[in-house]
Amino acid sequence: MKKLLYIIFILIFIGLSNWVIAATYDDAFEEKTITAQNTFTDPIRAVPREGGEGRLNISIVGTAFSGTVTLQRQYLNADVFTDTWLDVYTWTADKEDFLTEKSREVIYRIGVKTGEFAGTSVKVRLSK
Repeated sequence: MKKLLYIIFILIFIGLSNWVIAATYDDAFEEKTITAQNTFTDPIRAVPREGGEGRLNISIVGTAFSGTVTLQRQYLNADVFTDTWLDVYTWTADKEDFLTEKSREVIYRIGVKTGEFAGTSVKVRLSK
């Protein structure tokens, strides 16, 4: 009986953990006006549709901005990459773009890394 209760507890914990991960990164968009280095949006997930890919729209608009905007990704529940942000793309001018993603275990953020900010501000947005 004790073993059965332990298994039920583990299954409930795993279910709640997955729900928290899903609820945390599934907003419709994340945006930020960046006025300093080392500033990023909150993470967002490109949730794949059944049997397909998820899509994230990328918007970058700057006024007198001359720095570098970086899109980064992080793998969730991966032994090697957990808590590691990996650079995916960079831009140095205004841009409208998109990406596709097949995995639910990947989150994205966009912003300006340390040492790459110059100018007044840049507005960045990731949306589904």
